[in-house]
Amino acid sequence: GLDFVNLSVQTGRRYKEKHDKIVNIKGAWEESRKGVENAWKHGLKINIQTVISHTNFQIYKDVIDEFAPYANMFIFYRLVPIVIPNPSFFKIKVISDRDSKKMYKKIFLYAKKKGVRTYFFGRMPLCWWNENDPIEKEIHKQVVAHCHILNGTNLTIDVNGKILPCANWAILHSSNLIKNDRIVSKEEFLRIFNFGLPAKIRRKLRYVPDKRCLNCKLFGRRCTGGCPLIEFEIGPYAPASEN
Repeated sequence: GLDFVNLSVQTGRRYKEKHDKIVNIKGAWEESRKGVENAWKHGLKINIQTVISHTNFQIYKDVIDEFAPYANMFIFYRLVPIVIPNPSFFKIKVISDRDSKKMYKKIFLYAKKKGVRTYFFGRMPLCWWNENDPIEKEIHKQVVAHCHILNGTNLTIDVNGKILPCANWAILHSSNLIKNDRIVSKEEFLRIFNFGLPAKIRRKLRYVPDKRCLNCKLFGRRCTGGCPLIEFEIGPYAPASEN
């Protein structure tokens, strides 16, 4: 049966118009809030998912304040833009690596004070977090730094049944769950996913961002050296002054 739900909420009540604007649906925040309450009433575990896309800490604080009574966990994602198949993609500017890290550190400390759990999909190397710092050592244990594409551990399916390498490859599907007006069998799907175009994409994207990654015990397990769709401002083993 259904055990838990993940709900995407980008703001608290104070900035709910921003949430509606992000998803381009008026009243979406109120509907999401009702969904959270209904799931909670039915005894489901609830994970609230929010994207770190700006430096206004108050917005993330409000999300935690609003949904702390209901949430099992708050999951924060570092923003990565949707893939555009041309060279200009890597010129797109989003919240910087440094700002993402600073923001999550604030979020982590605030959530800890409130007694709620958080998780961070930072899309940056784990070695960015200084294990000699007590707070960052604690954060290090609950940060996700591996690439779902490279590991083949995750995928995204859009409303038309198209299989995307990840949610950021919204216009580059690798296969389709629907063939001749029917859903493909489990065996056919696994054959395509493990040996077809999805597997080819994983091989093409597999890279070593820094040769020092090869000597890291976490490389290939908890970390892939960062998201291959981002040009990082700071590479692996960033000095403490850069953190």
